[in-house]
Amino acid sequence: MSSGLIVLSFGAIALMRVAQKVTAKKVSREVQGRIFFRYGGYYNLLSAVFSLFILFIVGFDGFNMPTILCALVTAICLALELFATIEGLKVTTLVVNQMFSVGALIIPCIVGILFFNEPMSIWQWLGVLLFAIAMYFMVSETKVKQDKKKGKFSLKTILLLLLTLFAGGGTMVAQKAFAVVVPNGSVATYSFLMFALNAIILYVGYGISSLAKNNKTQTMETELQEKQNCGLPRVLLVCGLILAFAVFVINMLVTELGKYISSAILFSVSYAIGIVITILVGAIFYKEKITIRNIIGIVLCVGALALINFL
Repeated sequence: MSSGLIVLSFGAIALMRVAQKVTAKKVSREVQGRIFFRYGGYYNLLSAVFSLFILFIVGFDGFNMPTILCALVTAICLALELFATIEGLKVTTLVVNQMFSVGALIIPCIVGILFFNEPMSIWQWLGVLLFAIAMYFMVSETKVKQDKKKGKFSLKTILLLLLTLFAGGGTMVAQKAFAVVVPNGSVATYSFLMFALNAIILYVGYGISSLAKNNKTQTMETELQEKQNCGLPRVLLVCGLILAFAVFVINMLVTELGKYISSAILFSVSYAIGIVITILVGAIFYKEKITIRNIIGIVLCVGALALINFL
């Protein structure tokens, strides 16, 4: 892949990140209870359909065990990341949630050293450290605001943010593993399996939660609320369609780029773009103020990006 195509790919990722972040906060306000499983299954099924169209174009090949296993691990991680993101956005800002997603890049960097023969220089490790410092500035800003209102982050909030970090890291590792283990594998096949398996996992979760609900005694008010939650409002249908296309494009491009550039560069650039976009989307669409600490965080992220890419 030429340098021009790599730049265009990152540009497309940035555009899809805008769509992803604009709808993510809206979804977090609408998704309650068991509707999470149905909504997640819906938009992953749409992503699988998008991937199916690509398969018709490039051909139905690459259905082998390594591809299936990588897709299954990715699907599980994506389901966990979706849950952590939706629930996390209910109690934190877009910026804080995104910073923990960025923190996930340390996981594929370490795995790249141990298993993929991708050593990092001292300067690249310094870049990762700068990301961690940037995370501190972002989180501490929100923590000050929460101290004035609700107190410090609850254990639940911390666990959700950590789940975002580790599930995101697992997704990156699985994508890189596919690129390394199956270097000539079909990205379209991998993406289709990943989204289809994710949809199956979430719909199975919905079925299990429905059975659990039927085994409990409920009031009429609770039953009415459950019925409302199990349907998908128009806003979630629209947001799910937008997110499905955005996530499909992002995962296709990231998986393809993983064949040509290292984990450190791939995920650092992708998530650095995500940070800037998240701050702008939060400020423009959801009135999340850009503070001095936010600006410092952005500067540190740009510095980290320079270190990881050029030294």
